[in-house]
Amino acid sequence: MSLKVAILGSCISRDAFRFQSQVNNYEIVSNLEHSSLFTLDYQSFPIEFEELQFPDNVKVPAYDKKMFFFELTKRTKQEFFAAKDIDLLVVDLAIERYDHMLVSYEGVQYDILNTSRFMQWFSQINGVYRQKPIEIVGNYSLLDIPKVELVDRYKTLFDQIYAQYPNIKVIVVEAQLANETIVKEHKVVPFAKFRNVERSNRRLAHVNAALKEALSGRAVSYIPTPSNVLADCNHIWGLHPLHMVEQYYVYLMECIDNICGFRFTNSVQNLCAQLYNTNVMIKNALNNVKQIQQLQTRIDELESIIVKVVPKRKLNKLMAERKEQK
Repeated sequence: MSLKVAILGSCISRDAFRFQSQVNNYEIVSNLEHSSLFTLDYQSFPIEFEELQFPDNVKVPAYDKKMFFFELTKRTKQEFFAAKDIDLLVVDLAIERYDHMLVSYEGVQYDILNTSRFMQWFSQINGVYRQKPIEIVGNYSLLDIPKVELVDRYKTLFDQIYAQYPNIKVIVVEAQLANETIVKEHKVVPFAKFRNVERSNRRLAHVNAALKEALSGRAVSYIPTPSNVLADCNHIWGLHPLHMVEQYYVYLMECIDNICGFRFTNSVQNLCAQLYNTNVMIKNALNNVKQIQQLQTRIDELESIIVKVVPKRKLNKLMAERKEQK
């Protein structure tokens, strides 16, 4: 019998299930992304789904539009608890890396994640919504929130989850952004500064620590991210510090299988260490290719110099000897 699974977080958790070892082990009954768990109970913005507008040159997938609507209206929690049965909850806090925008409308302040969808929507309404002014009046990140407040908010949420689903198994994917990516030239390169990887990872470390404290005393399993995790430019969703190489999702799925008892291959800690070693080997291999290419370039340069200074007959003899040695 398959486990009924709910995903609460981001594509990091969702994409692991594309690599199931047995497709009938899990049934995804709820997949909710792009909402801050910190502000699930905040004020709902007064908007209907049909009213959401985006620039004509921006193609917004239906799923992204729905998830943004849930964040605007704070319906994520309602949608989550609509699931009749959940055996397994896989949660990550990757979305908590974003700033929160404080939006004023009709004398009420709303707290909305500053994602690309928010900025596209906000630029489209151009300071006016339903013929009334709307403005951004402030912003903050969860690094600005004391840890004790984060712990209390997360604890309240999970107390409610366990109350409705007393036998639920919870797995936390401790998401971190990749500092480096493999590009099409088969090189490992760091992400550009505008990606704000270091800042985002500081925020994620802060909220992950708070979530772990909030869940202390609970039988929760944690899946760490290796410090040298690599992103992949060929990822199905494109290049991004959260779009990892395939080995990462295979690792996540193997961890989930072992935690749930579908496989018995290794401990989560050892699987993490194995992925770390795999990433080291990948980087070393690609770096060796680069070094070999650099050496070959230098050899070609030296040979061109030799051609200019060594008599042709002597050069032919040298080249013939070199060929024999190979």
